[in-house]
Amino acid sequence: MEPNKQLILKIHDRDEVVYEGEVVSLTSFNEKGEFDVLAKHANFISLVQNKLIIVTPDNKEKEIPIKNGVIKVENNKADVYLGVGFS
Repeated sequence: MEPNKQLILKIHDRDEVVYEGEVVSLTSFNEKGEFDVLAKHANFISLVQNKLIIVTPDNKEKEIPIKNGVIKVENNKADVYLGVGFS
């Protein structure tokens, strides 16, 4: 997979980094429903809930159940902070 078709993702919880690496896509949910983040996505911040679905460069899908969190996407990097946000 070409590097410009990937996004750098880091998922943090209160104690550790849960995931860190390049991904093809990240899917999650907010108050408006399901959304996807791809390489070169527009910069934004959103609350997230339910789960994160990651597609890795080797086309494997990984699902991470979550209660809530915040995602920040900026300059082809996504940071997800779990356990913060709404209840």
